[in-house]
Amino acid sequence: MSKAIKKSKGIATAIEQKPVATSVPNPLPVRKPKVVLPKRVAFTFVLVVALGGAMFFYFKYQDAKKQANTTQEEKLQSESTNVLERLKKVILITEADTPTVARTEDIAILQSSNPEFYKYVQTGDYVIIFPTRAIIYRASVNQIINVAPILKTAEPITSNDVSKP
Repeated sequence: MSKAIKKSKGIATAIEQKPVATSVPNPLPVRKPKVVLPKRVAFTFVLVVALGGAMFFYFKYQDAKKQANTTQEEKLQSESTNVLERLKKVILITEADTPTVARTEDIAILQSSNPEFYKYVQTGDYVIIFPTRAIIYRASVNQIINVAPILKTAEPITSNDVSKP
């Protein structure tokens, strides 16, 4: 308790004073102010990050797809070259043109299209087609299974080609 001296009419008297509450207790705790981003700024930021990530992965996907196609083409070209080199050791190949090389997968379709030529074909055999002949080659045993000539069909006769007697 503190004592204060009060002077009134020339007489000094001592009065005891009780401490007075100077502040009212705050029912809410004091918080530091937060930096709040407006919703539009936050949404725009998230949108830009999402679009950037999507574009990044899209371009990565395209590069991987292109590389896979290139790798597949190189593998097929290498396989064709290997088959032709092995075939040249078994049969004389004089054609200068690059042949078409295909590996057999569905024998039933081949046999239905030409049963005599594909009579002994097996899955995994190679069909090599030159401009003048077709060869079935089985690489697993290094054996020629069948050879057939490719016959060129005559062109249809038109009315201009026929002369009237």
